[in-house]
Amino acid sequence: MKELPILFNTDMVKAILDGRKTQTRRPIKLQPKVDGRNVSWDGKLFGKETTFTETIEKYLSKCCPFGKPGDRLWVREAFGKHIRNVGGTPHESVVYKATDPRIPSCYDCNGNELPMQWIEPHKMPHWTCRLFLEVTNIRIERVQDITEEDAWAEGCEGYDDDVTGGQSGYSEFMNLWDSIYAESEEKSVIANPWVWVIEFKIAELKTAKQGE
Repeated sequence: MKELPILFNTDMVKAILDGRKTQTRRPIKLQPKVDGRNVSWDGKLFGKETTFTETIEKYLSKCCPFGKPGDRLWVREAFGKHIRNVGGTPHESVVYKATDPRIPSCYDCNGNELPMQWIEPHKMPHWTCRLFLEVTNIRIERVQDITEEDAWAEGCEGYDDDVTGGQSGYSEFMNLWDSIYAESEEKSVIANPWVWVIEFKIAELKTAKQGE
């Protein structure tokens, strides 16, 4: 079993903790090139003399950066240090923006009050992680192929509105995707990129972390 990192923003962590999010989609770093029956990824001609489905299966088994079913993902999320090591003992304790967003201040290990400083997910070290996910399935599809049901599993349940008519989960997901990736032309909804679809369940949720 492997354990691999994965980043989530604060809203998505909340959705996972609430049980509303059990899937995530991530762009495949290098998009496939299709020439008839030949399909290449990352310069490797996976699709020679095979069907496209066989090609996807080969690529999935060899190249997925999120492991395979049974592997674990440790979630990197926005966090802060409620007790910080500032000129005293090395003891620190950690809080998480998804569940403690209104904590206005923290303390150094001598008890002096300091302003809370939230740290971006990509800077989270492994020891501060509290949320671990078990991969239950991984597949490859294009981003526009998401179903309404899968949009709900992404945490996008849509909404009703008497004035505008509301929005489907599918449309909400597409807007969410572009809010993250639209600046990259090849990753936008219009480009319809190939994506990893990672299905997961919570494997472990630890209490407040402390380090030494």
